[in-house]
Amino acid sequence: MAIKMNHLKKTYNGKAIFEDVNFEFQDHRIYCLMGASGSGKTTVLHILLELVREDGGSIMRPPQLRFSAVFQEDRLCEDFSAVENIRMVTGKAMSEREIIDKLTDILPHEAIDQPVQDLSGGMKRRVAICRAIVAKSDAVIMDEPFTGLDEDTKQKVAAFILENLKGRLLILSTHHMSEVKMIKGDVVHMNDVN
Repeated sequence: MAIKMNHLKKTYNGKAIFEDVNFEFQDHRIYCLMGASGSGKTTVLHILLELVREDGGSIMRPPQLRFSAVFQEDRLCEDFSAVENIRMVTGKAMSEREIIDKLTDILPHEAIDQPVQDLSGGMKRRVAICRAIVAKSDAVIMDEPFTGLDEDTKQKVAAFILENLKGRLLILSTHHMSEVKMIKGDVVHMNDVN
């Protein structure tokens, strides 16, 4: 499975975000998109997820390719607990015990039954990451997943992602080489693909 971007172009309000993006994402690999703010990292991820339409060029991808994602904002159901947020993507494929085991790998046990709205920003981020990792998908996209996490927590979360990725393609955006090293990814500079 590969995803190939050919001469991808995107403009907003007449201004080009990028004009000629060419890259191939290979299966079973980890890619870290890097570039200055405004270079188009999030836009590329949204195009891959088919949330935004490109203005030119094309993307070749396998049919029925399923993505799970972590967005810049957590997009959780705030009134629901961490466990309930995970249950929404797993259905009956995971037992409550399995969900709790996954969550407590990266979240304090006392936080898993609280409404998500009562959790800190860093805890919400970890719920969003866990949700994307346990969801049934062929590839995972993460937009700055380590935002709001301290260094120790980043290390723990990176290890959790690597342990549970199970060979899927991972594409994430980051501003920090330290995060690239933690996640053991290949750097893709927006300048180099545009």
